[in-house]
Amino acid sequence: MLTPIAGRSALWRVVDSLAAADLHSVVVTAAPALVADIDRALAGTAATVLAAPDGDGLPAAVEHLRAEAVSHVLVADPRQVLISPQVIGRVRAALAGGAAKVVPIVPVTDTVKTVDAQGRILATVDRSALRTAQYPYGAAVDALANVDIVTVEGDPDAILADLPADTALIEALIACR
Repeated sequence: MLTPIAGRSALWRVVDSLAAADLHSVVVTAAPALVADIDRALAGTAATVLAAPDGDGLPAAVEHLRAEAVSHVLVADPRQVLISPQVIGRVRAALAGGAAKVVPIVPVTDTVKTVDAQGRILATVDRSALRTAQYPYGAAVDALANVDIVTVEGDPDAILADLPADTALIEALIACR
């Protein structure tokens, strides 16, 4: 998450994308041992960094946002570095339209196979109804449990990166934007 990509860390790029969307606030959660490093990495951004002692940052973020009277949240993953303003806008519009949970999706473009226990190909899966979920997902703060999830169009460039292995690929995508 702190891997540099075109001069900025993956986390910084995600925070910058969210901050550019004029959200109420951007909250980053981290293990207590990483908070100081992340604070330094995000210096100069609008992010608030919170410790998540149990490793699950969502409860800490929700508690913080409830204290600020925030009604909806966008949840991002620093491995998905290229979050477009258009996707953020679609997620926010769906939430404003009454959706309790929203997930950006893109069509599956890879060939998908079913295989038997020995690994032999049995069939090609019809992928016309298959979609890959992306970040950021959005939710009403009070609906982070079991509710219907609405989907919106995602961004094919917003791949879930394996850093640092995918750094060159992400840098190439940034250069093409």
